Formats: sequence, structure tokens, C-alpha cells
Amino acid sequence: MLLLELTHTAHTAASTGIQQVCRNLFFELGDKASAIVHDPWQGVWRAAEGAELVRLSPCEEAGAARRKSEAWSFNEKLRGRLRMLAGRKGLLPQGADAVLFPEFVMGRCLRALPQLRMALGGRVPFLAVFHDAIALKMPELSAKKTVERYPEYLATLAKMDAVAAVSEASRRELLALWRDMGIADAPPVDVIALGIAKPEPLAVASRSVGMMRVLCVSTLEPRKNHLALLDAAELLWREGCLFELHLVGMAHRELGGQIVERIENLKAAGRPIVWHGSVDGAALRRTYAECDFTAYCSLNEGFGLPVLESLSYGKPCLCTTCGALDEVSRGGGCLRLSGVDTSTIANGLGRMLREDGLLRNLEVEAGARLLRTWADYARDIAAWAGDIRPRG
Repeated sequence: MLLLELTHTAHTAASTGIQQVCRNLFFELGDKASAIVHDPWQGVWRAAEGAELVRLSPCEEAGAARRKSEAWSFNEKLRGRLRMLAGRKGLLPQGADAVLFPEFVMGRCLRALPQLRMALGGRVPFLAVFHDAIALKMPELSAKKTVERYPEYLATLAKMDAVAAVSEASRRELLALWRDMGIADAPPVDVIALGIAKPEPLAVASRSVGMMRVLCVSTLEPRKNHLALLDAAELLWREGCLFELHLVGMAHRELGGQIVERIENLKAAGRPIVWHGSVDGAALRRTYAECDFTAYCSLNEGFGLPVLESLSYGKPCLCTTCGALDEVSRGGGCLRLSGVDTSTIANGLGRMLREDGLLRNLEVEAGARLLRTWADYARDIAAWAGDIRPRG
């Protein structure tokens, strides 16, 4: 039995990349895994229950999220307090073979890991999935609290029995950071690439003649490089290029304000831009089905799920090659950009819009890509975890 620590994902409706990993991994592992959470109101580790398990479902019809942060309902808080006052211990699943931490572990959970080890008898290997350390590489583009707690997180990862990086880029990044921190006795780090959900066949909706539709799916934050994409789109609109730009994703509460302001200014100027915000699964499927291609111009990624998600719908992707995007964009279906600046993005966007032969060739390549699924990822994670033994 593999225990998955899913405290944050069990208390958010957000569906960012990490939440997708957690929910789909939990679902695909089925009876091979159980979810656990750290309950701050009861002060214990325990099995996920009730509404937490509902939030861990990868149901594509789930409602749209308004925030990424963890939130506990009044009833969950009250139940935890009453259990604490009654002296009840946390109930953990029996027969654990390993504990896997597939999300960015929150500070209080990190500090409660000794409690979890004791509850499990101290002989169960602790494993982790590593996504990225962009908060340390680009602190000026990251939330302050995330930047502050990352060193503690990395130090805790170094005490794990093994780590599965989501890409070769993230593996190299983690090893380099450990070296910089002076950590010599680090655990082995393997690469297990993520998967995607295979979409059901969909009929592409009709569009206005001559008006192509470009889609960008991402949280609105500086690292995703929306401002350069928006400026590139404006350059092409000024040249008379006809296309719609559709954006899907919530705005980062701390960092997304400037991007939202730029979107509103473009809309006020009459530009054909639509910001859908956070959407549910059905709406997301429609936006993919109705677009001609996608754009993902991020400054850095630990993996880059939106690129492969686009290709799974047969939609080509205009993307940068920063970080792990260089890995996921290889193999066809992507127009790979040599830079992240407005001019480079505008040139690539213009080619996708104006060169019909290019777009059609990329569509053929996208349709021919053999993409890993979440079932593939879960299978590989389970096999990897089964081979790990506690260090020391």
C-alpha cells in the first residue's frame, strides 16, 4: 500500500499542474494507494475522508476554482477540534509499504514528518515527487511566502529515501541546488515523466471565416510570460492580422494584477481577446476543441503539462524551450521559439497564423505523437516505489 500525502490538494478546488498530478495519480493507483492528510485542527496525521476524497477526484466536471490556497471548511475545523479535545488519535491506513509526497509539502507538514514516521513505526520509506525550484531560480517572479519556505522544503527532500523528478531538467536543478546547499548525503533522484488525460473525441466548433482562435491555458502570473504574449498579439493586430486570443486560468492573487490590467486595456481598445478565468472541465474541453492552436510562452517550467495537453487534442503549440519545455516540445506538433521576448513570440505567432502549410503539418505531427497517460505515470511510480528501501 502506497500512502499519498495530499493535504493541500484535498483542500483546494484549484487544478494547476501539481493538483492534476496528485488527483490523477491517486485515481490511477486505485486500491494500491490511500490518501493521508495532516489535520492542523486535530493535530494529527490521518486518512483522508469525506469531502477531502471528493476534492481528490480528477472529475473533469468539477467547478471552477477561485483560489489556489488551502482552505478548510468550518465543519472540518470543528470536527478536528472536537476530536482533539476527545483525545482521539489519527487513524492511518494499515499495511503501508511507502509514503509518497507528490505535491509541494507545506511548512507545517514538513515539521510534522517525525510524527508521521513514528506513527508508521519508522521503517517505511519516504519518497517524493519533485516538480521544480523556480521560486529560488526566479524569486522576483514568485510569491514571497513560497520563496521563503523553499530552502526548508529542499532540505527535507534531501532526507527522503528517494526522489522522482518530473523531468530531466528538474532533476538537474535539484541536484545543483543540493550541491549549492552543501548537502552531500542526498538520496537518489530518478526521472519519471508525467502523463496526461486522454480526451474524448470532440467535434470542433465552427468559427468565423478568417478569424483564427489562439488559446493560452495557464495561471496568470509573470513567470508564464503573458505580458510578452499580449504585446506580441497587439503587434499583429496592429498589422491587421485577424485572430482571437483566448486565455484560460485564474489570476495569481499577488502577482497577476499587471496582466489583468493589460487584458482589460486591450479589451477596452476593442481587441478580440477573451479571458475566461478559471473554468470547469467541460468548458476547458470546449476551448481546446474550438481553438486552432495554443501558445505557451513560459519563462521556466519543471514540466509543461499544457503543451502535451494541447497536443492530445491534436492542437499544435507555439512554445518556448525554457526548462523542461525543451523536453516536452520535442517529437513534433510544436513550433519551438528561440527566445521569450515579444519580437520572437510575435514572429512565431505570425507564422502560425499566416502559414497554413505550417499549421497543417504541425497538426499532423501532433496527431502522431504517442503521449504518456496518467495510467502510465501511476504504473511507473508504483514500480519505482516498490524498489525503494529506507536509507540507513
